[in-house]
Amino acid sequence: KNICKNVKVVIHTAGMNAHDCALDPVGAIEFNGVATAKLVQATVAVGVKKFIYLSTAHVYSSPLVGEIDEESCLTNKHPYATSHVAGENAVLYQSNISDNFTGIVLRLSNGIGAPTHKYANCWMLAVNDFCRQVVENGKIMVNSPREVERDFVPISLICEIINSFVSQKKTESCVINVSSSTTTSLQEMTDMIRGRAKLILGFEPEVVFKCKEELDKAPKLSISNIKLKEIVVSENNTEEEID
Repeated sequence: KNICKNVKVVIHTAGMNAHDCALDPVGAIEFNGVATAKLVQATVAVGVKKFIYLSTAHVYSSPLVGEIDEESCLTNKHPYATSHVAGENAVLYQSNISDNFTGIVLRLSNGIGAPTHKYANCWMLAVNDFCRQVVENGKIMVNSPREVERDFVPISLICEIINSFVSQKKTESCVINVSSSTTTSLQEMTDMIRGRAKLILGFEPEVVFKCKEELDKAPKLSISNIKLKEIVVSENNTEEEID
């Protein structure tokens, strides 16, 4: 309560990553779910007006396939997903019962962006891992099939969205997918990284796909960002994030 006093907006970005949630499902629900609920209650108690919670698009399904929008069913039973749903529910429930409190849930797809410091535990993210491998090893090792498609979103876009919500004088409680609404295969992404490495580092790294199995037809994915476009319009700057 003390750190939330005289604060207008709380942006809750802390959370256990998918790997740690799988190792400690109880800790996942305690942190992503219970701790979020406690933080929400603390903010309401001291009069915070707006609460922005960063969740994940992985609450929908595993793997993410098909056409997805904010009304799609949440079927992923992985502790990473279920613990984030618990956090979402804490935010949205309080928003529904409080007149002077607005809860905003942002469901993020696959983020791309440099960490704020070198010790940040973000290297399990696909593109971050690929870029790190280029610098450390001079080549990229990929575990998944080259045809696998993902929806990548630049971290800078996430920052723009948060800034938009912070600056809005009147905001409705909502759940919003933060996505590009298009997909990029791992082959296409590693090709892009190779091209940026040649321009910036002066060499084209080798790419090795460890999984030799070829998918006859890669599952299609489309995460709608129609609601997002009503809030912020931004150009895709994936290359800048990779750089």
